[in-house]
Amino acid sequence: INAEYMGIDTFPFQLIINKGTSIEKQEFLNLWRGITQEANQSVHISNANQAAIQQKLENHGVGFVANRPNPPNNHLYYAFRSVSNHTFLIEMVVPQAGGNQATICVKSDASHLYPALLSFLETSLK
Repeated sequence: INAEYMGIDTFPFQLIINKGTSIEKQEFLNLWRGITQEANQSVHISNANQAAIQQKLENHGVGFVANRPNPPNNHLYYAFRSVSNHTFLIEMVVPQAGGNQATICVKSDASHLYPALLSFLETSLK
């Protein structure tokens, strides 16, 4: 038997996003505080256009939670739940002046899925 298996960082992550769920701002804050700093991962992306980022994420079922201006950056917060009810929180720091570099920080109760999530975000936000 010749079998090939998909690695956890290569499966189509968007397939596990539960598009029928949303996370409100207060719930996001409570969850964010409850996940330790050690349990987060970050990645940098280029060509960071705030409106385009939001549209691309929403197209995949990732909900916008809040925008916190903190000059010279905007901190954008997104969240979603997976079909297995894991929560994923995203903070994206985008330059207000329209610079081309953004930093994305993710937190989740399913840290084993970080490689797949970060790969999904890098690919989706190009």
